[in-house]
Amino acid sequence: MVQLLLEAGADACVKNHKGKTARDIAKVSNKTYVLRAFDEALARAAISGDITRMRNLLATGVDANTTNYSGDTPLLVAVTQGHAAIVELLLEAGADPFQTTTDGSLLLVAQRHGHDAVVAVLEKPFKTVLFSAVVKGNTTEVTSMLTQGLSPNCIDEMSGQTLMQVAVAGGHTNVVARLMEAGGNFTQTTSVTLRSVAATAGTVILPVAGDTSLSSPY
Repeated sequence: MVQLLLEAGADACVKNHKGKTARDIAKVSNKTYVLRAFDEALARAAISGDITRMRNLLATGVDANTTNYSGDTPLLVAVTQGHAAIVELLLEAGADPFQTTTDGSLLLVAQRHGHDAVVAVLEKPFKTVLFSAVVKGNTTEVTSMLTQGLSPNCIDEMSGQTLMQVAVAGGHTNVVARLMEAGGNFTQTTSVTLRSVAATAGTVILPVAGDTSLSSPY
């Protein structure tokens, strides 16, 4: 009955005289079937792209990382359907962007479906982790992020720097090599050249894999 009412458009945020929603009451009394109905309603909102309904359901406390009867999270459903606004809302509500599927990362799923707007939203958390890994010289983490769909030539919108520039500035030769293996452009420039980045940082980056575009000044 609860699921039917929610599907029919019942307002999930309505409160009784004690200020409790139906989900609040179900949680206290451990009515798991009612809680499950709310979880399923969130997934259905993700399918339809109903952002107002999604906001209302999340406001009642439904976990953004819940799953429907098929085991799919609302974020996976929204990514597959191409609902960028829903994806963004779920991420703001704490949905895990790094969850994996049988088809790989959510970013790869969005890319394969050709949902460019969704890709743009998902790239943000992935790029945050990737740039952090490059700064730290963490080759393992860099490799992990690259295999999940990020370009080795992506740019940090805040600084305007490429991954390669950050790696060069940090003197992380292993990361430079890994980026090149993944198709990174060693001679790529944005506002500054790789040579000037290395010189400013006082680092020495030797040619990698025969590349002579940036040689050691020493």
